[in-house]
Amino acid sequence: REENLEIAAETLHRVVENKESDPGLRAEALRSLAGQSGGDLAALVNDRLDDEAEPVARAALELLAGIDEEMARSEIRRRVEGEMSLALRQHAIAQLPRASGREYLEGLLVALRDGRLDPGLQLDVLLAAGSPAFGEVRAIVEMREEIEEAWKAAAVADPLSPWRTTLVGGDPQRGESTFRNHVA
Repeated sequence: REENLEIAAETLHRVVENKESDPGLRAEALRSLAGQSGGDLAALVNDRLDDEAEPVARAALELLAGIDEEMARSEIRRRVEGEMSLALRQHAIAQLPRASGREYLEGLLVALRDGRLDPGLQLDVLLAAGSPAFGEVRAIVEMREEIEEAWKAAAVADPLSPWRTTLVGGDPQRGESTFRNHVA
Protein backbone atom coordinates (compact mmCIF):
# COMPACT_ATOMS: atom_id res chain seq x y z
CA ARG A 1 0.00 0.00 0.00
CA GLU A 2 1.33 3.38 -0.97
CA GLU A 3 0.68 6.44 1.14
CA ASN A 4 0.22 9.85 -0.44
CA LEU A 5 2.30 12.02 1.86
CA GLU A 6 3.29 15.56 1.09
CA ILE A 7 6.76 16.40 2.35
CA ALA A 8 7.92 19.99 2.37
CA ALA A 9 10.05 20.86 -0.65
CA GLU A 10 12.71 22.34 1.63
CA THR A 11 13.04 19.03 3.49
CA LEU A 12 13.29 17.08 0.24
CA HIS A 13 15.87 19.52 -1.07
CA ARG A 14 17.98 19.01 2.05
CA VAL A 15 17.80 15.24 1.69
CA VAL A 16 18.91 15.46 -1.96
CA GLU A 17 21.84 17.70 -1.05
CA ASN A 18 22.92 15.62 1.97
CA LYS A 19 25.64 13.29 0.69
CA GLU A 20 25.55 11.45 4.03
CA SER A 21 22.00 10.23 3.30
CA ASP A 22 21.32 6.90 1.66
CA PRO A 23 21.67 7.27 -2.15
CA GLY A 24 18.34 5.57 -2.81
CA LEU A 25 16.62 7.95 -0.40
CA ARG A 26 18.29 10.93 -2.07
CA ALA A 27 17.13 9.70 -5.50
CA GLU A 28 13.54 9.29 -4.27
CA ALA A 29 13.65 12.75 -2.69
CA LEU A 30 14.72 14.16 -6.07
CA ARG A 31 11.84 12.37 -7.79
CA SER A 32 9.41 13.63 -5.13
CA LEU A 33 10.62 17.18 -5.68
CA ALA A 34 9.86 16.78 -9.36
CA GLY A 35 6.30 15.86 -8.48
CA GLN A 36 5.79 19.07 -6.54
CA SER A 37 5.31 22.42 -8.21
CA GLY A 38 7.58 25.35 -7.62
CA GLY A 39 11.31 25.76 -7.23
CA ASP A 40 13.94 25.51 -9.90
CA LEU A 41 13.87 21.79 -10.59
CA ALA A 42 15.97 22.13 -13.75
CA ALA A 43 18.89 23.61 -11.83
CA LEU A 44 18.67 20.97 -9.11
CA VAL A 45 18.53 18.17 -11.70
CA ASN A 46 21.51 19.60 -13.60
CA ASP A 47 23.49 19.77 -10.35
CA ARG A 48 22.77 16.08 -9.67
CA LEU A 49 23.71 14.72 -13.11
CA ASP A 50 27.29 14.16 -11.96
CA ASP A 51 26.43 13.09 -8.42
CA GLU A 52 28.86 10.53 -7.01
CA ALA A 53 25.93 8.35 -5.97
CA GLU A 54 24.75 6.50 -9.07
CA PRO A 55 21.09 6.22 -7.98
CA VAL A 56 20.95 10.01 -7.74
CA ALA A 57 22.69 10.50 -11.10
CA ARG A 58 20.26 8.02 -12.70
CA ALA A 59 17.22 9.78 -11.22
CA ALA A 60 18.56 13.13 -12.46
CA LEU A 61 18.82 11.84 -16.04
CA GLU A 62 15.30 10.37 -15.89
CA LEU A 63 13.94 13.72 -14.75
CA LEU A 64 15.99 15.67 -17.28
CA ALA A 65 14.35 13.68 -20.09
CA GLY A 66 11.01 15.11 -18.94
CA ILE A 67 12.32 18.66 -18.58
CA ASP A 68 14.58 19.18 -21.60
CA GLU A 69 14.85 16.42 -24.22
CA GLU A 70 17.71 18.08 -26.08
CA MET A 71 19.82 18.38 -22.93
CA ALA A 72 18.88 14.81 -22.01
CA ARG A 73 20.08 13.54 -25.41
CA SER A 74 23.35 15.38 -24.94
CA GLU A 75 23.77 13.89 -21.45
CA ILE A 76 22.93 10.40 -22.74
CA ARG A 77 25.62 10.72 -25.41
CA ARG A 78 28.12 11.99 -22.83
CA ARG A 79 27.43 9.04 -20.54
CA VAL A 80 27.46 6.36 -23.22
CA GLU A 81 30.65 7.62 -24.87
CA GLY A 82 32.39 8.66 -21.67
CA GLU A 83 34.23 6.85 -18.93
CA MET A 84 31.11 6.23 -16.84
CA SER A 85 30.35 2.94 -15.15
CA LEU A 86 28.68 0.32 -17.30
CA ALA A 87 25.50 0.60 -15.19
CA LEU A 88 25.24 4.36 -15.87
CA ARG A 89 25.90 3.84 -19.56
CA GLN A 90 23.21 1.15 -19.76
CA HIS A 91 20.76 3.35 -17.88
CA ALA A 92 21.47 6.22 -20.26
CA ILE A 93 20.60 4.04 -23.25
CA ALA A 94 17.34 3.05 -21.57
CA GLN A 95 16.40 6.75 -21.46
CA LEU A 96 16.61 7.20 -25.24
CA PRO A 97 12.87 6.59 -25.80
CA ARG A 98 11.92 9.21 -23.18
CA ALA A 99 14.37 11.72 -24.65
CA SER A 100 13.34 11.16 -28.28
CA GLY A 101 16.86 9.95 -29.05
CA ARG A 102 16.09 8.47 -32.44
CA GLU A 103 19.20 9.64 -34.30
CA TYR A 104 21.61 8.55 -31.60
CA LEU A 105 19.89 5.17 -31.30
CA GLU A 106 20.21 4.68 -35.05
CA GLY A 107 23.97 5.26 -34.73
CA LEU A 108 24.19 2.79 -31.86
CA LEU A 109 22.29 0.20 -33.91
CA VAL A 110 24.74 0.64 -36.80
CA ALA A 111 27.62 0.15 -34.37
CA LEU A 112 25.90 -2.96 -32.99
CA ARG A 113 25.26 -4.37 -36.46
CA ASP A 114 28.89 -3.72 -37.47
CA GLY A 115 30.29 -5.31 -34.29
CA ARG A 116 31.74 -2.05 -32.93
CA LEU A 117 29.51 -1.68 -29.85
CA ASP A 118 30.71 -2.53 -26.36
CA PRO A 119 29.30 -5.98 -25.48
CA GLY A 120 27.88 -4.63 -22.23
CA LEU A 121 25.66 -2.21 -24.15
CA GLN A 122 24.40 -4.48 -26.93
CA LEU A 123 21.31 -5.84 -25.22
CA ASP A 124 20.38 -2.38 -23.93
CA VAL A 125 20.54 -0.91 -27.42
CA LEU A 126 18.37 -3.70 -28.79
CA LEU A 127 15.85 -3.25 -25.98
CA ALA A 128 15.71 0.52 -26.53
CA ALA A 129 15.14 -0.10 -30.25
CA GLY A 130 12.15 -2.27 -29.33
CA SER A 131 10.49 0.52 -27.38
CA PRO A 132 7.02 1.57 -28.58
CA ALA A 133 8.44 5.10 -28.87
CA PHE A 134 10.40 3.90 -31.91
CA GLY A 135 7.80 1.45 -33.24
CA GLU A 136 6.95 3.69 -36.21
CA VAL A 137 10.55 4.59 -37.09
CA ARG A 138 11.22 2.38 -40.08
CA ALA A 139 15.02 2.63 -39.98
CA ILE A 140 15.15 1.50 -36.35
CA VAL A 141 12.62 -1.31 -36.84
CA GLU A 142 14.46 -2.60 -39.90
CA MET A 143 17.90 -2.49 -38.26
CA ARG A 144 16.56 -4.21 -35.15
CA GLU A 145 15.02 -6.97 -37.28
CA GLU A 146 18.26 -7.32 -39.27
CA ILE A 147 20.29 -7.71 -36.07
CA GLU A 148 17.84 -10.22 -34.62
CA GLU A 149 17.96 -12.27 -37.83
CA ALA A 150 21.78 -12.26 -37.76
CA TRP A 151 21.71 -13.44 -34.15
CA LYS A 152 19.26 -16.22 -35.03
CA ALA A 153 21.50 -17.33 -37.90
CA ALA A 154 24.52 -17.37 -35.58
CA ALA A 155 22.56 -19.56 -33.14
CA VAL A 156 22.50 -22.38 -35.69
CA ALA A 157 26.28 -22.82 -35.38
CA ASP A 158 26.52 -21.72 -31.74
CA PRO A 159 23.43 -22.44 -29.63
CA LEU A 160 24.68 -20.16 -26.83
CA SER A 161 25.21 -17.12 -29.06
CA PRO A 162 21.79 -15.55 -28.32
CA TRP A 163 22.83 -15.24 -24.67
CA ARG A 164 26.31 -13.82 -25.21
CA THR A 165 24.99 -10.27 -24.80
CA THR A 166 23.90 -11.11 -21.25
CA LEU A 167 27.38 -12.07 -20.05
CA VAL A 168 28.37 -8.46 -19.37
CA GLY A 169 26.48 -5.87 -17.37
CA GLY A 170 23.37 -6.07 -15.27
CA ASP A 171 22.90 -5.56 -11.57
CA PRO A 172 24.81 -8.26 -9.66
CA GLN A 173 22.85 -7.76 -6.42
CA ARG A 174 19.51 -7.99 -8.19
CA GLY A 175 20.71 -11.03 -10.13
CA GLU A 176 21.83 -12.78 -6.97
CA SER A 177 18.52 -11.99 -5.29
CA THR A 178 16.60 -13.38 -8.28
CA PHE A 179 18.79 -16.49 -8.31
CA ARG A 180 18.37 -17.16 -4.60
CA ASN A 181 14.77 -16.07 -4.07
CA HIS A 182 12.83 -16.74 -7.28
CA VAL A 183 10.42 -19.65 -6.83
CA ALA A 184 11.13 -21.22 -10.21
